[in-house]
This record gives sequence, C-alpha cells and structure tokens, in this order.
Amino acid sequence: MTGYYPSRINTATGSNFSVLLADDTKGLNPEKIKIAELLKTAGYKTGMFGKWHLGDQPEFFTNETGIR
Repeated sequence: MTGYYPSRINTATGSNFSVLLADDTKGLNPEKIKIAELLKTAGYKTGMFGKWHLGDQPEFFTNETGIR
C-alpha cells in the first residue's frame, strides 16, 4: 500500500507472532502516504477487495488509510 518494504514500516511481523493477527496493536502506519492517496490526487478512484491483513484496530482500517 505504501511502496515500502514491510520491515521499514514495522509491519513485517506482529506484536507477539510472526504475522499480524486480529487484535494486534500494530498495523499500517496512518502517517505514511499510501499509493491510493497519491492516485486520488490525480483523479483516480480507489478501492480494496479481499482480505485486509494490515491492522485490526480502527486506526488501521481502510477508511483511515486513504482507501474507500
């Protein structure tokens, strides 16, 4: 979503396991610019289909990450 390697934005592993799981306190950093946000500035519409394994807390949901 950002173009960064997961290890650079602290999403390569979960807090307690080797993957991000439900109820994990980690997720896709809301402060990082997402590719979807850049595309929107150029007039594109973006969306997300399928599973979301980038955070289970409200601040990491798709509506908060520039994807609607």
